[in-house]
Amino acid sequence: MEWKKLNVNRDFQRVYSRGKSRVTGYFVIYYLPQKLGYHRIGFTVSRKIGGAVVRNRVRRRLKELFRLVNPKLSRSVDVVIVARRRAKEADFALMKSLMKSIFHEIA
Repeated sequence: MEWKKLNVNRDFQRVYSRGKSRVTGYFVIYYLPQKLGYHRIGFTVSRKIGGAVVRNRVRRRLKELFRLVNPKLSRSVDVVIVARRRAKEADFALMKSLMKSIFHEIA
């Protein structure tokens, strides 16, 4: 199944309110099963983390982590990954192992 962008605020809000979450020190993963026949992914980095350059770097790191983990989920699902403050200085390998274990739980 392919991954598409989740980019409508209403969809993000639905995942936050109705979905389940898994929390780490570096990011929170919200997920909500749906019936579209494909997965959707969205990334959120708050202004509290830093300026635009820092936020974009954190977002790129999260996207790369997600690409490397490449989760295989059996049912279609909406996923939102929210960066936390410590994500800007976090060890990439540690974040990868955390993300991999969370997606293994979700699957």
